[in-house]
Amino acid sequence: LIPTAKLNMPVLIIAGSKDDYVSPELCKEAFDSLPDKNSRLEIISGAAHAMMMEKPYYKIFRNKVLDFLKN
Repeated sequence: LIPTAKLNMPVLIIAGSKDDYVSPELCKEAFDSLPDKNSRLEIISGAAHAMMMEKPYYKIFRNKVLDFLKN
């Protein structure tokens, strides 16, 4: 849905390994098209689509976002 190849800034993509809506494979495809080499793809093992609200995954999600923003 988003033309990721045109994003010229670091992008963080976070996916849950058990996401039935946006698969990790689709996120990997989007990640591979990103031109900025400071972009990151993070797969949270066991998490589903709403990982930012799921226990215990919300803490992992938050830490990955904070870590990305620090760099």
